[in-house]
Amino acid sequence: MSQENMLKSIRLFGLLIILTSIYNFGYKNFLVIGDSMNPSKEHLDIVLIDKLYYDFQDPQQGDVIVFYDYESGEFMIKRVIGLPGDIIQIIDGYIYKNDELYIDDFTHVKTGNTTYYPEEVREGEYWVIGDNRDDSWWGIIYADEIIGKIKQ
Repeated sequence: MSQENMLKSIRLFGLLIILTSIYNFGYKNFLVIGDSMNPSKEHLDIVLIDKLYYDFQDPQQGDVIVFYDYESGEFMIKRVIGLPGDIIQIIDGYIYKNDELYIDDFTHVKTGNTTYYPEEVREGEYWVIGDNRDDSWWGIIYADEIIGKIKQ
């Protein structure tokens, strides 16, 4: 192998290491376990998480995020519904945001016949729920629990 080819191989290997490091630092694959995000994410789907996305902006309504739930010791995927300053409540399974019925693509699925008393989402908090509203964990999470945003 000539010296020129050796240098090309070393450069190519170095570039591969740099690109792999960038990918591993900024992105992560995640396996969906369970049905709480049906129909948008199915059990055993593999999704890509952008771990750096929220370093540059805050979560927005409708974002699908991965966060770590310290209470259960599990990673979860949920949709952001409530932002700081919002008041969220559930009446007979229907979600209300700031005293108005919250309507999105998954509103047709009630959270059972649940009632959840009004709660204000404070600074540094977000109110999240799965898309399969009848079979999903929901409630307030803290910004520092968020791992990243799922790339759609």
